[in-house]
Amino acid sequence: MSNSNFKALWDFIFLSGGEMIGKVAGFAAFAYLARILGPTAYGSVEVALALLAILTLLVQFGFGPIGAREISRKPETINSYARLIPGSRLVLALIAVPSMWVIAEVMGNSPPTKELIFIMAFALFGIVWNQSWLFQGMEKMRLVSFNQALKMVFYFVCVVLFVKSAKDLTKVAYIEVAAAALTAFYFLVLQRVAKVPIGIRIKPQKALYMIKKAFSVGASNVVWALNQYLPTLLVALLIGGVSTAWLGSAHRVVNAIITFSMVYHFSLFPAVSYRLQHSTLAFEQIVWPSFRVTAWVGIAIALTVSLLAKWISVIVFGEVFVEAALPMSVLVWSLPLTLLNGHARWALIAKEKQRYVLFAQLAGTVTTIVIGLLLIPYYGPLGGAVAMVFCSGIVWFVAHLYAIKKVAPIPSIDIVWRPVCLAMLILLLINRFGEESIILSISGITVFILLAPLLDKSLISDMHKLSKIKDDKNFDIEGN
Repeated sequence: MSNSNFKALWDFIFLSGGEMIGKVAGFAAFAYLARILGPTAYGSVEVALALLAILTLLVQFGFGPIGAREISRKPETINSYARLIPGSRLVLALIAVPSMWVIAEVMGNSPPTKELIFIMAFALFGIVWNQSWLFQGMEKMRLVSFNQALKMVFYFVCVVLFVKSAKDLTKVAYIEVAAAALTAFYFLVLQRVAKVPIGIRIKPQKALYMIKKAFSVGASNVVWALNQYLPTLLVALLIGGVSTAWLGSAHRVVNAIITFSMVYHFSLFPAVSYRLQHSTLAFEQIVWPSFRVTAWVGIAIALTVSLLAKWISVIVFGEVFVEAALPMSVLVWSLPLTLLNGHARWALIAKEKQRYVLFAQLAGTVTTIVIGLLLIPYYGPLGGAVAMVFCSGIVWFVAHLYAIKKVAPIPSIDIVWRPVCLAMLILLLINRFGEESIILSISGITVFILLAPLLDKSLISDMHKLSKIKDDKNFDIEGN
């Protein structure tokens, strides 16, 4: 099979391959940090990284999807956007860095945590030159795939070399800044090789124009990050101590997996945008197979992590982190919800209805705050995990309604109910008869995988359709 065939599949394999290497290196790095720093200091790292993740998306501010969409439609605009987007991001970085310092003070963190946050904030300047969107729009996804692997392998090596005890906590921040600088350098080299001019165009009117154009996407991405990390921050504020480490470590595992949802939709977005230009029917021919495949795959992964959460916590972070297993087993169910709601969110962006994505994310934020404030004081990290799952569900519900109204029909419970019922039945039986048995847990996962194509006859054919979706230019263009 040549690389020109099954382009969607190959793009995802290259992207997810880079992410997989990065995630393995990241797992190793944070497992090392958890064991070396201990729960309290490790909790400080998770708080600092949560703030950094939220403000990273403030700096990125949705310029990437807008730029990728524009240059995929009008390739002649590449040189202009390649300078305009870094310039606009630099303006936001100059706002985000001091904002991160102010937030650290307002939260009343301990002095070591404040110092960690102060240094780590400088990593935001590296985001200015993260030009992955450029290669997404140029349909050169494979060039992006090596970035995450390079960054996290570098991160792991530095952590092992320089962090030897809790006294080295601030070195974690310096390593984060260095990794961000390496990422920026990598994309600058790629841009030079691609013969796209390197530069920064800073004009107040242009920056405001870009911010206005990307506001809905950017704001929704910031709120998305807030939804991802708000439970950890709420646990840190309401309880603190080792509870932050329990939820933070559980979220570290789950978020590493959820990243593949972003990679998947990131890879598929140009095809979705292209087809929506032609017709509703052309769009439906990509979204229905995608929805079925991601439903089964997402729920299979969630079932696997939920059943093996105890062993994952102990193996990755050590015996002392066994308390992270329960929140992890709940938190992971936000994965299939995020995979599924991605269809509605990215369809709205492709149709230039970004503000409705923001509305959906804001609904999720309100849900997180309400449920978090109600449950975290009584149930601790478990309450935070429940809040995040409900948040993902509300985002799906609201985005789905808007997508149906503003874009096109999108599948929902009619496809999802089979994998959900099968997974819940397996969980019920194993928790009832063999909760502590790893053999029984693995058997349950195997049963789910084997029964999937039997219970859903369209699954295999939809997987095949999806793998070739970028090669198929002869789709139907009937409809609206």
